Amino acid sequence: MAVSYPEHQLAPGAWEKLGYCYINLGKLEDAAKAFETVKVLYPDDSSAPNALYQASMSYFQLNNLTKSELVLKDFLDRYPESPIFPRARLLLARLLVKKGEFDLGRREFEKVLESKTIDEIYSETHFYLAEYFQNIGQIQRAKDEYGMNSMIDFDFLDARW
Repeated sequence: MAVSYPEHQLAPGAWEKLGYCYINLGKLEDAAKAFETVKVLYPDDSSAPNALYQASMSYFQLNNLTKSELVLKDFLDRYPESPIFPRARLLLARLLVKKGEFDLGRREFEKVLESKTIDEIYSETHFYLAEYFQNIGQIQRAKDEYGMNSMIDFDFLDARW
């Protein structure tokens, strides 16, 4: 539908869904391209920020860090008001650490924590920050960060134990 009727109001969502289908098939390169199509053809559509983030995540999972970083920085420049902005900043921190740019990555982790984001991302950030400290040999700092996860108050009303 998206190819045949690119002007249709559902076309951006169709491209995004195609990206998720490719992810489920394990075709991350194709997924990234489908997600990027949303940004290219429909940059003002409400699905564009998430699609661009998903494109970057797909490249990250493919270990194409250069492409992932380019797409991610595009997201951060275009959509600073997006609700997933903190999650994108967290991905940037992980990406920088994976590239060996430890100081820049740590600063991005700290920016996520300073943003007073939701508990899920806050906890995830402490987890990746702990991994960062572990990787650079600061074991006590890593233990402290891992311990931060147990201090976060989660609502488990829907949990089935």
